[in-house]
Amino acid sequence: MQTSASTQNNAAAGEREKHLAALVHHLLRTEESEKAALARHLHDELGALLTVAALDVAAAAHKLKQSEPETAARLQRALDKIKQAAAFKRDVVEGLRPSMLDGLGLAACLEHHVLEFGRRTGSQVRTDIRRDCDGLGPEAAIALFRIAEAALNFVPQGLHAGELRISLLEHDGGAALSIEADGMDVRVEELALSAMRERATGLGGKLTVAEPQAAGIAVELWLPLHRVPKGA
Repeated sequence: MQTSASTQNNAAAGEREKHLAALVHHLLRTEESEKAALARHLHDELGALLTVAALDVAAAAHKLKQSEPETAARLQRALDKIKQAAAFKRDVVEGLRPSMLDGLGLAACLEHHVLEFGRRTGSQVRTDIRRDCDGLGPEAAIALFRIAEAALNFVPQGLHAGELRISLLEHDGGAALSIEADGMDVRVEELALSAMRERATGLGGKLTVAEPQAAGIAVELWLPLHRVPKGA
């Protein structure tokens, strides 16, 4: 009886884990959908408002440049603030949903993000990012990008030493992402790691994170490659 009860408990625990994993995957998918909708709204509505405001202020400043130079100077400062707000809006929109991901594909988006990270931190970056994986569906593509984004957040900012190696290629019927950082004091946050794993397993993939004895980190991700037909 104990063996039967133990088997039933294990089965119940397994079912609870499956339901929990499904719920987490649903929440992550909903979160990305909401981010994409908000990004479109900010781009279309707020972008249009800022553009009109900038044009009107610029026109007024130009008209008053000779007759009321002080007012024109104040309007120019206001125009500069509007431009700063527009740049901030672009950063927010890109953080919510990278436009390059939809426009140019996963490979171009990931390479751009990685190279920008290298320039920002002063890290040496080596990439081997293939376009073979651009056929990933939109849900898998954003999941892979978010995992790469989270993995790079493990690397300390402002370092001028160490090397990052990032590769993305087709392997064993899937998209294989590898991120390795050497010579860096890396601390893995368990909460972020859990979210990364949930994203991977929710799409039938696998994520491993290793912290070698030497300073550094190695992230390996594999997602099944279900190609989306052209025009779909």
